[in-house]
Amino acid sequence: MKKYFIIVVVIVLIIVVGVVYWRFKYVFKPIAEPNQVACTQEAKVCPDGSSVGRQGPNCEFAACPPSAISEMTKTDWEKYLPSIKSLFTKRFPNEQVEEGSRSMEILKAFKISGINFSLVTLGTGGASTDEEILVALIDNQIKIVDVVNSDNTTQTIFLSGASVMHGDEIQIFPSKDLIFVANWANSIDRSRSCHLKAYLWNNAEESFIFDQNNSDQFQKAYCQALQ
Repeated sequence: MKKYFIIVVVIVLIIVVGVVYWRFKYVFKPIAEPNQVACTQEAKVCPDGSSVGRQGPNCEFAACPPSAISEMTKTDWEKYLPSIKSLFTKRFPNEQVEEGSRSMEILKAFKISGINFSLVTLGTGGASTDEEILVALIDNQIKIVDVVNSDNTTQTIFLSGASVMHGDEIQIFPSKDLIFVANWANSIDRSRSCHLKAYLWNNAEESFIFDQNNSDQFQKAYCQALQ
C-alpha cells in the first residue's frame, strides 16, 4: 500500500512540475524587445543656443525646435552682407555686384517654417529693374536659396521693378510658406500678358519647389488686380 502511495505522489509531482514549466515557457513567455541602436553621444548646437542629440534607427540629429529660433530683422541680417557677397561671387563669378550707393542691400527679412530668410538686392539689373536673391540662415550657415521649376531647372537670381511696358517682382507669403515670382508685359496693341508662379518651401530640399495648385489659385487674382 505504501509503495502505491509513493508512486501516486511521484506521478502528481511530475504533473505539477510539467504544468508549471509549460505555463512559464509558453503562457508567460516574455516579449522580445526590438533591437536598439546605440547612438553616439554627440550634440548639435541650435541657433538659439540649445542642443539636440542623435536619435532614431539612423542616429540622425534631431531637428532644432522651430519655436526656439527667433525671427531676424533687416538690421540682424546686415552683419551677414559681407558673407552673402563672398558666397555669391564664388558661386556666380561672372555676375556683377554693384558698389557704392547701389550696393548689395537687405530688402526684407522674414521667417518660413522656422527658418530665417532675407530678400537681398544686388543693385544690378536694368534701368528700371534690380536683381535680387533669396538667402537663408540654416544651422548657422548662410545659404543662397534656389527655386526649382516644374521641369526641374533652377533659378537663383530674380528681377524686380517695373516700367511702362513690363514689370517683374517676387512676393513673400510666410504664413503659407510660399513665394510668388510674377511678371507682366504690355504689347503695342495694348494687350497685356501676365504670369505668376508659386513656390512652396521644402525643408528636406532646402529649396522652394514649384507648386501648380497655388500657381493656378493666385495667378488669376494677381493678374486681375493689375488691370
